[in-house]
Amino acid sequence: MSKKFLSIVIVLQALILISAVLINHTMGKPSLDNKTYINDEFSLLNNTMKYIKEYYRDKDDIKDDKLIYGAVKGMVEALGDPYSQFLPPDLYNDMIDDTSGKFGGLGIEIGMTGNEGKEQLTVISVFEGNPAFKVGMKPGDYIMEINGKPTMGLSLYDAKRQLRGEPGTKLKLKIEREHEDEPLEFEITRDVIQISTVNYKILNNKIAYIRVTQFSDTTSKDFDKALKEIKNANVKGIIMDLRSNPGGTLNASVDVASSFLEENQIVVSTKSNIQGEDKEFRTNKGVLHTDLPLIVLIDRWSASGSEIVVGAIKDHKRGLIVSANESTYGKGSVQTIFPMIDGKSGLKLTVAHYYTPSGKDINKVGIAPDIKRPNLTQEEMKMFRKLTSSKYIEQFIKESGDDVLIKLDKSDSSIEKNSFDNLLKKLNEDNISLSEEYIKFAIAEKTKNEIDDYEYDPLIRFASNELRNSSLSAKQ
Repeated sequence: MSKKFLSIVIVLQALILISAVLINHTMGKPSLDNKTYINDEFSLLNNTMKYIKEYYRDKDDIKDDKLIYGAVKGMVEALGDPYSQFLPPDLYNDMIDDTSGKFGGLGIEIGMTGNEGKEQLTVISVFEGNPAFKVGMKPGDYIMEINGKPTMGLSLYDAKRQLRGEPGTKLKLKIEREHEDEPLEFEITRDVIQISTVNYKILNNKIAYIRVTQFSDTTSKDFDKALKEIKNANVKGIIMDLRSNPGGTLNASVDVASSFLEENQIVVSTKSNIQGEDKEFRTNKGVLHTDLPLIVLIDRWSASGSEIVVGAIKDHKRGLIVSANESTYGKGSVQTIFPMIDGKSGLKLTVAHYYTPSGKDINKVGIAPDIKRPNLTQEEMKMFRKLTSSKYIEQFIKESGDDVLIKLDKSDSSIEKNSFDNLLKKLNEDNISLSEEYIKFAIAEKTKNEIDDYEYDPLIRFASNELRNSSLSAKQ
């Protein structure tokens, strides 16, 4: 047996002894039977490694660190917790890049969700302006194949390694999407992912729209900057869009929530099995504050850090939570990333659940909206896709101009209204029956006027009207 291998075994024994000391410190002294059990389990691991090193056919190709990493990875996967994960050096570095707001790949956040009774690799979020967004991938897409290989049974770790790669390289994905009869296939070129986590617009009716795509190390600073610009614009209210926001760092979530809450209010609390580690996180000092009326948009892919913000705003009655008839994701567990003893790898481990200010545990439950807007039915979704892929919309814009939606909103735009009525008649003849707001949204997605995408998004438009016309008022 090599000296290198013996040194690794000694290190692993030391780690187990250290773990035993920690357990003794926090849980009380283990019995003799427990000590024997730990030693027996280590003997099993040691015995397995010995057989591999001595008898495995291709033993010369096996490196000691690969065996150690594999053993630790299997140990963590045995927890059955999709959020706890061993991070070998490459993935550990990727995780650090993720929270810093810059990394390589497709520009998607993935997770595991139920699909027909099975855990399936699922797109949780698609970051605007990046490769996956450009080809039309959407939150909720089930990834069935990566480069022709099925993903069923594939771990999140292995999926991430397959999806990432050198910028300029290509891969093929087969996905299953709700309301689609057949699987969809995409060929995507990997790129260096740049994520601007905060984007904002001032809508034409003097309502500020601010979208937070995730909570990273750069979010707090970017949010303060956007909020300062919004306050200087003398707007009537704020729409904060957290749809498809998968979460991120706890500090950034607390900072964003603090921008809307009063001093020393509870944003979130955590409870763990470690004595003395239950914590309360209150509003942070120094963040830019606003008393403007607020509506927060959510969907079923708003998760983790998003739910921290939503829970705080809802429990403190600071604003209204609005969605298309959906609660948030329900990811109410807290993970800590521990650097490992080798200095290269890490361990992401679930250490606690977090609770909203009123004490609600939302893990696997989510947060329900205050206002539910009717969503499109499956049949209406098919009609909407048929509409956006038809010739009707582009022909209508060509005849009426890219500013047609602005003209339609004016009371004296009789020519455009007649043209719009003719469009509705053609759609009806082709059995495309949708409300006018969704037809206008389909037009907005095709016009060259970027603000149309926000002004005519049905949920944003609803929230905007609520802020402009309702009795919501700023705190004094």
